[in-house]
Amino acid sequence: MLDHITEMRERILASFRLLCDCVRILVKDPELVLFPLMSSLAMIAVAATFLLPLRDSAWSIQTIISQSEDSLRQHLSEPITWLLVFLYYFANYFVITFFNSALVACVVVRTEGGAPTVATGLRFALSSQIHGSHERHVG
Repeated sequence: MLDHITEMRERILASFRLLCDCVRILVKDPELVLFPLMSSLAMIAVAATFLLPLRDSAWSIQTIISQSEDSLRQHLSEPITWLLVFLYYFANYFVITFFNSALVACVVVRTEGGAPTVATGLRFALSSQIHGSHERHVG
């Protein structure tokens, strides 16, 4: 029991130290807050891309809510439903990964003594997406 409490205490302390490190970096580079904001806007754009075309179709929220349970089950059993869900999921996670990698690149530059900019992070994220994709297809 005592080991469990000690382990939990160490985790809380490590989390607190990480939080303090993050605050120190944000004080030095407050523009890094732009990455989560850009990620949020991009995720809204992804949602709009998927939801707006469906607003006047059989897939609109109003249509789905007004349907019977059997009809809803039929919609959920169609392969196109799962394809759309997968594409939405993939697009959202691409956006999240892209902006997180940009943020991490800036944090690494800062911890190495550099002066990162938002453009630095975006360039890194873009190049890692291009090079990572190329390496997966070639290598």
